Amino acid sequence: MINSLISKYKVIAYNEDTKEIAIEKWGKYNLIKGGKVMEESMKKQLSLVVDKSLVTYVALNIRKKWALDLYTQYCDKKLTYYDIKELQFRRSNETDSYKN
Repeated sequence: MINSLISKYKVIAYNEDTKEIAIEKWGKYNLIKGGKVMEESMKKQLSLVVDKSLVTYVALNIRKKWALDLYTQYCDKKLTYYDIKELQFRRSNETDSYKN
């Protein structure tokens, strides 16, 4: 089942070594409102992630600036808010070109 979600539907990323799963659009649909408690909880959970590329994977679908700023602190590379926005822009252009 995990293999089909990874390869066929492309909605999750999975690290076999660390047994961590990242849901692609989790940040898009679950980070509607923030607040101190939410941010502290996110910081705690993000600090526990071993495979930082999974953080970047989720960050590519986050639209809220406060959440994206937080996620970029834990990405696998030292990406800034603007780096992620550039990747999001390129990704959206790629999917738009497939529709034509």
